[in-house]
Amino acid sequence: MNHMRNNIRLGMFLNVGIGIVFIIAATIVVITVNYSMCQQAALIEAQSKSRIPLPEACAAANVFSFKLSAILLIVLACLFAIQYWLYKRYLLEPLNIIRDKTNQIAAHEEHLGEQIPQPFGAELSELTTTFNKMSVKLRHDRDHLEELVDKGTKALLESEERYHSLFENMLDGVAYCRMFYDEENRPVDFVCLDVNKAFERLTGLSNVVGKQASVVMPKIKELNPELFEIYGRVALTGNPEIFDIDFKPLAKWLSISVYSPQKGYFVAVFDDITEQKRLNEKLRTMSLTDELTGIYNRRGFITLSEQQLKIAERTKKDILLFFFNLDKLKLINDTLSHQEGDNALIDVASILKGIFRESDIVGRIGGDEFATLAIDTADGTRDILMHRLNNTLDNYNKSEARNYQLSLSTGIAHYNPETLSNLDELMAYADKLMYEDKKKKEVNLENCAFNVKAI
Repeated sequence: MNHMRNNIRLGMFLNVGIGIVFIIAATIVVITVNYSMCQQAALIEAQSKSRIPLPEACAAANVFSFKLSAILLIVLACLFAIQYWLYKRYLLEPLNIIRDKTNQIAAHEEHLGEQIPQPFGAELSELTTTFNKMSVKLRHDRDHLEELVDKGTKALLESEERYHSLFENMLDGVAYCRMFYDEENRPVDFVCLDVNKAFERLTGLSNVVGKQASVVMPKIKELNPELFEIYGRVALTGNPEIFDIDFKPLAKWLSISVYSPQKGYFVAVFDDITEQKRLNEKLRTMSLTDELTGIYNRRGFITLSEQQLKIAERTKKDILLFFFNLDKLKLINDTLSHQEGDNALIDVASILKGIFRESDIVGRIGGDEFATLAIDTADGTRDILMHRLNNTLDNYNKSEARNYQLSLSTGIAHYNPETLSNLDELMAYADKLMYEDKKKKEVNLENCAFNVKAI
């Protein structure tokens, strides 16, 4: 707009300059004509005597020239005055209206859509029409944008309300945190920026927002360094992780899902699974433990023994597998009662646990069959253990006032890591040797070590 006004003013000044030049040229023409007339009068006077003296003729010519020049100046001044009035009325005023309206719209957007009157002249009328259309369109776009913003704001507020309601009413604990790193990007601490109600209920911690974890739980990094590693890795890489952890500061097992909304931050969603862990451990113990004797059942014995064989293969250590069979269990059940047979099985399990080390695996693998995996055995261990077993059985039979004596048939298999035997092969071989020992005892019934006093 200012550029247009400057161009218009420049055009006006050019017109004034051209007018001044025109006046100067007209004045020169008048003076020249006046001079020519004086020269002609002088020539005429020299050739013939005239009634009009030469000075009077020149004076009259000069008066005529000045009058003509004055008339020209007056006419030109009137033209300039008319031009300036037209310039101001039909050019400057419409432009000033457009300028003022533009400033009003820029200062107060409620003026958007207001119209300005159509001026005289095709070009300015076209400019005004374009301005009015632009003002109306801008108002329409503004109203539409405000409507979209209102809808978006409303949706955002509703979304935030739903999120906050979900956040506060979740059964799982939620903590939004920022992780701090040292110069080598190693996690050193984190601060809780927000937590929900379940966080306080599950942890028993309150007023943790804005506080560093090392302040709320001073020994957390020493007790659970792996927690810092996982949180730091997720906050740095953005890759989510799910894990269970024995959270020692609170003496709880937690199941945690952690993700990163932005680099350097993480959100931990967790639940207290302490009771679930205890139940699982109890169920696992029940699934691996013989209910009657309290030692491992067949599944527990095989599961742990396979793990130990793999370790022995790596460490190149020898292992002995003992198979035991309680002699005459059926006779005890049929003659004295099944309760007495159960007592005999319990006594055998107790004897085997006392003979072998805690690191050895003792299990009941069948009705009257037991097995023991003696780990990291040396030369002579077989004889030592059998001597200890026989002495223990002898002392037990002498001290217990029962109507029978305990006797065990035994088979022993040796695991050599160089031969890479598997557990099934060892069990089959030890079982074979055990039944061979059992048959030798049955050859001579007098060596059966069985005595029923009631008969």
